[in-house]
Amino acid sequence: MVRPPPRCSSAKRRLLRIYPAYWLVLTVLVIVPGQTGIYGGQSLAHLGLLHTLPAGAGDAGCVNQFFDCGLAQTWSLSVEVTFYALLPLYVLVAARLARGRKVGEWMRAELLLLGGLAAASIAARALGVDVGPRSWAGGTVISFVFWFALGMGLAVASVALDGRERPPAVVRMITRQPGLPWLLALGVYLVLSLRLPSSPFLVDRGDQLVVHLAFGLIAALLMLPAIFGDSSAGLPRRLLRHPLVAWLGLISYGIFLWHYAIALELGSGGDGLGFWPVLAGTLALTIPIAALSYYALERPI
Repeated sequence: MVRPPPRCSSAKRRLLRIYPAYWLVLTVLVIVPGQTGIYGGQSLAHLGLLHTLPAGAGDAGCVNQFFDCGLAQTWSLSVEVTFYALLPLYVLVAARLARGRKVGEWMRAELLLLGGLAAASIAARALGVDVGPRSWAGGTVISFVFWFALGMGLAVASVALDGRERPPAVVRMITRQPGLPWLLALGVYLVLSLRLPSSPFLVDRGDQLVVHLAFGLIAALLMLPAIFGDSSAGLPRRLLRHPLVAWLGLISYGIFLWHYAIALELGSGGDGLGFWPVLAGTLALTIPIAALSYYALERPI
């Protein structure tokens, strides 16, 4: 049975998915005493998710007081919004590449396109283009094409390889040993943890490039067992299929939006709690709030 087309456009769905829940937490942080959602009177910039861009941040923007801002993590939402804005242009180019090609040819052509865009973004970082949070490169998808290209490349490969009688060797390896990519991801993370300072924002440009590449690699490795192979075999897949994990994924946007302000409040001041109490308290408070946000606001909208 063919499903009917969606009743609203992709752009409208993305706007409804991102903005209302964000506006809710922003409003709460403005109203609650002692919490910071908006800096320097940049209300319109914050409401439009432009507060990390040069046109919106201003001299008193949230970025300048990054670690004191209750919504410091929303720099990534600005990146996401610019990605969705540019995605139609990419789709037009990718559709032109796919026209008249066999599946294997289409896959190779689109992977080359994604690889070229990712390489250009990485080269810009390596050559010293300003990728700070207040630059047009650092505040938009331009500086993060590599991460998006990894996810889109995995999506392309999963579609193109679906149903093949003999998939590539790497896919067969993931099917046989689904835990191996997770072990590799853990190894990369441990190497980073031992080699770099505790915050990737405090390292030099060369180390920032290493962190950028490594974070993308870790994310891709974590995704591999979920994308390729038997969906029911192996510990990673059983864990990802667990009802609790699936439910946390369902409300994860609310967790993303609320956790930082709560952790900041629990860990602030001279009498702030230690790491483990802050972690436990953040989880205990964030998950119910995120669930309420999802069921009362996000899902109905």
